[in-house]
This record gives sequence, structure tokens and C-alpha cells, in this order.
Amino acid sequence: MSATADQISHRSMWRNLYIGLVKTLITLFILLPALYFARENFTLGFEMQKGGHSVPHTVFLIHKESYPFRADQYIAFKTKGLVDPFVDGLTMIKIVAGVPGDKVRVTADGVFVNQAKVADITVDTIGEKTGNPVSIKTIDTRIPPGHYFVLGTHPKSYDSRFWGLVKPDQLIGRAYGLWK
Repeated sequence: MSATADQISHRSMWRNLYIGLVKTLITLFILLPALYFARENFTLGFEMQKGGHSVPHTVFLIHKESYPFRADQYIAFKTKGLVDPFVDGLTMIKIVAGVPGDKVRVTADGVFVNQAKVADITVDTIGEKTGNPVSIKTIDTRIPPGHYFVLGTHPKSYDSRFWGLVKPDQLIGRAYGLWK
């Protein structure tokens, strides 16, 4: 007995539906773990400073816990013990200028890492903006394990020149600039 055109069409419809369902399930089994991994390991960060940016990008992809870092990489970290308006726990993104083992010296003459000048000393713009004067932190130390000396690219960036080293408990991960 031969199948009618309606029966063939009906079987074809169910077969296509079955194939579509299998493809969807396979995609979900691949996509869901990938999304979970991404959520657990990545986040977005934003440069929110108005006026002169302290780094050249405004949107960053942050790879959590992706350390140790190298010099010239962007890193994200949580603020701790800074002056107003920088409340504890705020995410900041800066560029690594000194890594564990480097010798850092900050004086009125400038910022030196392993005796090479990496930045000048600038006026306290944070104090100008907030009415809270902040002084340059005189540093002459070898960076201990897990700590980093960070700078912004803007000459008036609020960075390690003012508050010292970023400590291990502040680190979030490596940041990658997405948009300028």
C-alpha cells in the first residue's frame, strides 16, 4: 500500500521538527556551558571619569583572576582606602607599570621603575576637584609578590603615585580595551 501525499507531507513535517529539536538541544548543550564559563570568568568594566580619561578606552572586557600580570597590561582592581569620591569597592582600570620584583621609586623628580623614568609628578587634580588635598606618596621599594604599581595614561591620573601599590586582595583580573 502506498502512502498518500498528505501522509508523506505529515511525516516530513515531523521529521523536520525532530531534526530541528535535536539541533536546538545540541546547540544548548554547547552554548549553556560556554555562557556559564563566560559569566564566571568575564565581566565588563567602564571608564567613568569625566573630563580627561586616565586610560584611552571607555569599555573593557575583564578576564577575572587572570594573573600574574606583565608591565603594560591593563588590569582591573577594587579601590580600597582612597579619598572621596572613590568609595571602597569601586572598579578601577589602570596600566601595570611595575610588577613583583621591580624596584619602584616615586619622588618629586618623577616615577622610576628599575631606574627608568616612567611618569612625571603632576598637580593634585583630585584635591582640586574634591577639596580633599592628596599628596604624592613617596615610594622607594621593591614590589612584593602579588602587588602591582599602576599608572593611567593621562598625566593627571589618580593612580599609584598617590596611593601606592595595588594589593592582592584588590585584584580582579586583566582588562582588554574594547572601545575608545
